[in-house]
Amino acid sequence: MLTDPKLRSQVDSLWDKFWTGGLANPLDAIEQFSYLLFLKQLEDRENADERQAKRRGAPYQSKLPKAMRWSYWSQLNAEEALSHLKKEVFPNIVNLAAEQSSFAQYMRNAECKINKPSLLIEACKLIDQMDISSQNQDVVQRQFEEFIIRHQYNADPIRFLRAVQSVFLDKRKLVAADLYEPPLTNFGSDAVDKWFNKKEVVEIVAFTNLLTI
Repeated sequence: MLTDPKLRSQVDSLWDKFWTGGLANPLDAIEQFSYLLFLKQLEDRENADERQAKRRGAPYQSKLPKAMRWSYWSQLNAEEALSHLKKEVFPNIVNLAAEQSSFAQYMRNAECKINKPSLLIEACKLIDQMDISSQNQDVVQRQFEEFIIRHQYNADPIRFLRAVQSVFLDKRKLVAADLYEPPLTNFGSDAVDKWFNKKEVVEIVAFTNLLTI
């Protein structure tokens, strides 16, 4: 549940825009928001790394190509931005991860389902207005709630995923092996394999990669 009223209002506004813009399926809206949020955070991380290097007086080599930068493509006119997102950004997201990683496997089939240029620009402007870094816990909580609803898990997997959320907020990054380590093993050494199939494990880890900041 989002606790910050301003952020909650902004996210609700974004859902409304997705709905009126043709993404009537809430699962599609959740997915597209996750993708856009991840793309914004890619550049936020890049900028933070560059600032840190400058403070140390160290040279910095950009890891994010210009074509992938939020500040580049989101400032194009609406039609160009949507075309660029579909033809350049989405096909290359997978290249930002190791080929065999769960994130790469998950993103291999990523699809931009936004088809209205004006909707993309409105969504980008709203995400720009969100104070994502300081309110990240609220965003993560909202995304985990939507992830749980999307998969219609029962009580035990839901409890496990809430624990995964806590571990993620503490570590800021998860790999599949983390699901088999304390404190998640408090649910039992076989909890992961008992409640989730291999595809779901890949999806859980990839989902947290989308939220990494």
